Order: sequence, then structure tokens, then C-alpha cells
Amino acid sequence: MISSGMGGMDSFRYMAHDAGGDECVGHTAKDHLNCVNTIKMEAVKRGDAQNMVDMLHAQIADWRKKEKNDEFQCSRKIPHSALPLTGLLGHAAKWLFGLGSL
Repeated sequence: MISSGMGGMDSFRYMAHDAGGDECVGHTAKDHLNCVNTIKMEAVKRGDAQNMVDMLHAQIADWRKKEKNDEFQCSRKIPHSALPLTGLLGHAAKWLFGLGSL
């Protein structure tokens, strides 16, 4: 009934009518509304988690695309990094590969 778009109270009334009265349903209207709310919240959580997974996959695909483009262009002779000690690493690379004088 939830997937049909019927509200919580409407679904309870339908069940009560079908069962022959509120007392024949087997649970109270409050319990029914709490259950409907819980089911809806779980669906939202699953949807939010799936959206996050989709966003992460898209970000990774973008990184891979940029990575392949950088490798294709080979525009840098010495790797560039924003990490500390990059000057020391560049110096070592020049020395190791003979790209410049020390």
C-alpha cells in the first residue's frame, strides 16, 4: 500500500474496512503509522546511500579520465606533487635521470 502512494491513515482505514473493523486489524492506528513511517525512512536511507555511491563512482571515473589524459599528454618530465619535500624529490630525479646538472 505504501508503494501505491496511499497515506498511512488511508491504508489503515482500508485494512480496517477489509478486516471488519479497527479491532480486527491486529494493531492500532498509531502502530500502523509508525510502521509506515519506518518503511518510508528506510527507503529514503537506501536512496541516499545509493546516491552517495553513484557520486563516488562518477568522481572516480572523472579521476581516471584525467589520469589517462595526463599520461597521454606526457607534458611533465619530472613528476609534480603538492606534497612536502617535492624540491628534494625533484633534485633526486634530476640526479638519477641526468636531466640537469647538480
